[in-house]
Amino acid sequence: MRVVDTSAWIEWICGSTVGESVGRQLLENNEWVVPTIVQYELARSLADSEISEAAAVSAIAFSTQLVVMPLDTDLATKAVD
Repeated sequence: MRVVDTSAWIEWICGSTVGESVGRQLLENNEWVVPTIVQYELARSLADSEISEAAAVSAIAFSTQLVVMPLDTDLATKAVD
């Protein structure tokens, strides 16, 4: 499983060079962990950015198809690996 940081999400959504690299490393949906705090940060960042509302809604909707988990100490320490 892999936890994807909010900044990586934003780069991926924007289609930047870094985002393309992130996209190549993404796993199957059932192996991509999205902590609820990342959903919050993503929603907040997208609301404050120049990304279209449709892209923001699509990204949040996509995040719900992944493994959504609350970020606790156990998950945080496992994400380091």
